Amino acid sequence: MSAAGGCRSAVMRVSHASRIGRNGYDVLRDHAWFIALALIYLVSGYVVARIYDQEIGLWLYNRINVMLYFGFASTILAVRIVWLLARHRPQRPLALIWHDLSRNMLSPQRLFNAAPAFVLLPLVLAMMTSLKRMIPMVQPFAWDPVLAQIDRFVHGGHQPWELLQPFLGSPQITVAISYVYAIPWLTLVIFAQFWHTFTLERGRMQFLLTYLLCWILLGTLAATAFSSTGPAFYGQIYPGPNPYAPLMDYLNAVAAEYRLPSALGQQYLWNAYVEDYLHEGSGISAMPSMHISMAFLFVLACWRRHRLLRWISVAFLIVMLIGSVHLAWHYAIDGYVSILGTGAIWWLVGLILRWRERRHGGTAAVPRTSEGAFT
Repeated sequence: MSAAGGCRSAVMRVSHASRIGRNGYDVLRDHAWFIALALIYLVSGYVVARIYDQEIGLWLYNRINVMLYFGFASTILAVRIVWLLARHRPQRPLALIWHDLSRNMLSPQRLFNAAPAFVLLPLVLAMMTSLKRMIPMVQPFAWDPVLAQIDRFVHGGHQPWELLQPFLGSPQITVAISYVYAIPWLTLVIFAQFWHTFTLERGRMQFLLTYLLCWILLGTLAATAFSSTGPAFYGQIYPGPNPYAPLMDYLNAVAAEYRLPSALGQQYLWNAYVEDYLHEGSGISAMPSMHISMAFLFVLACWRRHRLLRWISVAFLIVMLIGSVHLAWHYAIDGYVSILGTGAIWWLVGLILRWRERRHGGTAAVPRTSEGAFT
């Protein structure tokens, strides 16, 4: 190789390294608040676990995340390839596909930008589960009677489940609601996490920060402050009359005849509580409802998108809110507080991000891409 060629090669390597360093710096700057909040939460959780001599399982959701992330990525990739081939009908399809992937879905900008959320969010969710299991140690269950009284007062002297039972008290309806409450919710939570990890849309940071803060402020701090079990476990924790005994009798009768995911989930949680073990989804907490918090976050994230998607997300929220009461997971007030709390966090995060943009004299750090369906 000539001296000139060697110099050019060295310059290219330095330039490439410089671009990588600049991309890394930009990602750290743009995600500084997200990274700081996640690390503070993880370190604080570790300290609390050491104080109470409890186990932490930071890898609880690795298997679920890998499985669902792979499924989502494969589906998006397949759709993208079909769309490319149908649109361009290329003579060299493999070359076109690789060119598109390297510039769009696998671009360095996208991968660098995804790194903080990709690494930290599974750890945050695992820490949240670890801390949720410790709630009765930090703050014994005590709020259920108060929440039950608030529910009765807010709903005109009736328990909300009593108002719903004439309309939903059919085994087939109960089973259908139970399946919607269990399987689509988990899939949507991980998909929203996946999408906003890898997308380059400007609104992603508002979602990521709201998502993170909901798990921290609502799923951990508020859940500990208002330590409660929910209607399903009311009779097993509190002595005296159980206002949810008729509802539980009905649900147990349905579970004896049909496969009822909510009954299986509640038995799983109770066994984890009694036997004191840490596993995916373990830990009992009613107030506030993270199922409703995440469902409302879907509404907020979808509101500026296609009108059909907006109303589908609203319908899903309504089903989740009704299901949380009908299936004895939550008091209705748990859902109302979650909606208000999630909305307040979303609004405050948006306000802060807009202030930050004005302060730095620009728009969001990550621009909307012009290429492709996966933006």
